[in-house]
Amino acid sequence: MLPKPERVNWLKSVEIFADTPDDVLDQIAAVLHERHVAAGETFIREGDSGDCMYLIKEGDVQIDVKNAPAIYLGAGEIVGEMSLLDPGPRSASVTALCDICLLGLDKTTFDALMAERAEIAMHVVHVLVRRLRQRNEMLQSEVYDLRVEIDRITQAQQVAEITDTAFFSDLQSRAIHMRRRRQDSEDDVPTA
Repeated sequence: MLPKPERVNWLKSVEIFADTPDDVLDQIAAVLHERHVAAGETFIREGDSGDCMYLIKEGDVQIDVKNAPAIYLGAGEIVGEMSLLDPGPRSASVTALCDICLLGLDKTTFDALMAERAEIAMHVVHVLVRRLRQRNEMLQSEVYDLRVEIDRITQAQQVAEITDTAFFSDLQSRAIHMRRRRQDSEDDVPTA
């Protein structure tokens, strides 16, 4: 476990605590609990209840949400922050990609800190908004890609419907016959 002064210095590098005064960081450092997670272990499960946010001290994690691309985070990032503001079930699963070290902050402690320092809540909200914006941009990109694919498939189906008709087959046969006649007539023209 990191000594408290080192935790305070490390917390300064974490986005949500970047502008937090040292005395508040000292309070936060005192209440963080360290948790080690083995590679491959899912330590947050979508749908489970949760009351703890984790700061990734060391290592990398993968965040999975149904029907969405995975998100990868590393040291200095936070996971589970929504559970501090919303009592609903976890919205994603988080899996350790390697052995990781987390520093946890539970909801009760967070609420007490927020009562003293509202700027901490504002930083958490800022992180949430940034992540929602990123998710929205990814979804918009996926919708665009799906529309392009649907248009391509629709065009292919329309071409198939037209080319599979007896009328088109007859038209194609006539065109071949006309080309042959024209070629034959060009072959019959005497050259000087």
